Amino acid sequence: LRLRYLSIRVKILAGFVFIIAIFATQSVFTWISIQQISKSFIQTNNYAKSTSEILVIEKDISEMQREALVFGQSGSESVIKKMIRLNDRIKKSLTELKEEVGSETQVELISSMQVVINSYGKDILNLRTSYEQLDNLINKSIPEDIEQGNKYLKKQINNYQTISNNTKVPVSYTHLTLPTTPY
Repeated sequence: LRLRYLSIRVKILAGFVFIIAIFATQSVFTWISIQQISKSFIQTNNYAKSTSEILVIEKDISEMQREALVFGQSGSESVIKKMIRLNDRIKKSLTELKEEVGSETQVELISSMQVVINSYGKDILNLRTSYEQLDNLINKSIPEDIEQGNKYLKKQINNYQTISNNTKVPVSYTHLTLPTTPY
């Protein structure tokens, strides 16, 4: 009833205020939606980045394991150095990834991966030592033992020949030698 007594100017002004209020409300909701979409996009982008970093880490771990097999065959110092570089790069990547992730579960998983990678680093150094010991065994200790065994057998054969003047030792035993090269 009161609207009938208002001037047209006030009625038009009230209509504009009402329309502006509707647009303002709609703008606030649109702004909130844009913020949520932006946050979702950033989160998706972070997930994509984390996923690509995880794939690089996985590739580096596979390469480090492959290099361990190569080292087992070659014993090359350059392979050990490459494994150490890969291990250091993985450690750095995991630290960066740990700083980027948000959930407690992801942080715990990355922490457990860091423990495994740290043990890989220690194992690399042990691998080097083990290979050196194996190489020493194959190239030095075993040939020396074989040589000592040959000398002992020849000495025993000579002693046997001396003790038994009338008994001849078969010729095939007098030239007895064991192989000096590893199989």
